Amino acid sequence: MQLKRYRQRVIATIAVTLLAGCGGGERADSAASAQNEAGGSARALAAAEPQNSIPVPNIAVIGLTKVRETRIGRTEFEYVYSVTLSNTGTAAADVLATLSQVPTGTRIIDGNSVFGSVSTSMSQTSLDTITIRQDRTIAFVPSALRWNIFMARTSDPIGMDSNNNGVRDDIETAANRISLEYPQANAALLILARTLQTTSDAPASVGEVNAQALLVQEMRAGQCLALIVGARVARFAVSELTTRTFDTSIRRAKRQSVLDSAGAFELPSGVAAC
Repeated sequence: MQLKRYRQRVIATIAVTLLAGCGGGERADSAASAQNEAGGSARALAAAEPQNSIPVPNIAVIGLTKVRETRIGRTEFEYVYSVTLSNTGTAAADVLATLSQVPTGTRIIDGNSVFGSVSTSMSQTSLDTITIRQDRTIAFVPSALRWNIFMARTSDPIGMDSNNNGVRDDIETAANRISLEYPQANAALLILARTLQTTSDAPASVGEVNAQALLVQEMRAGQCLALIVGARVARFAVSELTTRTFDTSIRRAKRQSVLDSAGAFELPSGVAAC
């Protein structure tokens, strides 16, 4: 009974809970600042229709919010915008908005904005951003922008992974966003994201031993991250990536299946070797 309660309380949030005991240098910055840091994606996705995706006619771009502007030349300025979508249909997983056409005087630098799941009858603003350059001698006309909207063909398990690195595009964007403030953690964040993705991709008959190994991998990845950025930032990052990875009912069911298959077991003691 004690082990069962331990599993329910700890393993479901395995890395988040265990990180509190890890070492590593704490930073005075709030962990939330990693989430709120303004900036573009560290990677531009392909402008063409992504592999394993389909167009989404019921989702449209309804607004842009300027995040930053930088003067490039005498008349040219670079603008970074977050993107807001409106969904008038059913929920969609792993949504990508691609800027496909701009008016005279505007150039696309990064025209892709990666979203996670977009709920039905909701508007949602992107974590990711787009970047354009504008000739200020010509008026910028947002209504002249044209967009293509895509979603994953399936939400189980991988969705869109444009660079085939084992991490969904929306999760990689979230990891890159945190890396803007904590660049030393970039590799560890991607390892954690890939570990969570492996759990999301686990077969239905994963088996007890393999399920336990997956959960231990999550714990070790979280510990390594804590050694680099400290427990407070690592707890935020683990919680953020875990919530985003298991963001649909199918994906949450996958994770629950792994937890159920793992059963009650003692997690190994000690700190991970990174």
